[in-house]
Amino acid sequence: VANLGLLNSWAGIMLPQLIHPVIIIVYKQFFDQVPKDFREAAVMDNASEFGILFKIYMPMNWGVTTALSIVCFIWTWNAFLWPFLSVTRTEMMTI
Repeated sequence: VANLGLLNSWAGIMLPQLIHPVIIIVYKQFFDQVPKDFREAAVMDNASEFGILFKIYMPMNWGVTTALSIVCFIWTWNAFLWPFLSVTRTEMMTI
């Protein structure tokens, strides 16, 4: 944590919480349920992979992203161990 410059920073507290296995599984399940016709239509319209992701898929999953953001925020808010280990300044400690 110290070598990455994340010691005593809000990013050092929040970033490890964002790569949670449940979040990855929920996103995978969502993207597996999206019909392939959307991608095929975008490819026929000459959209790039970046364009397909951000103009087709991302607007479709705002509900999933919002729900996962709320859950991730609550998990991070309630977590005690990681902030205890990664923060040495008393004003950033959770308790």
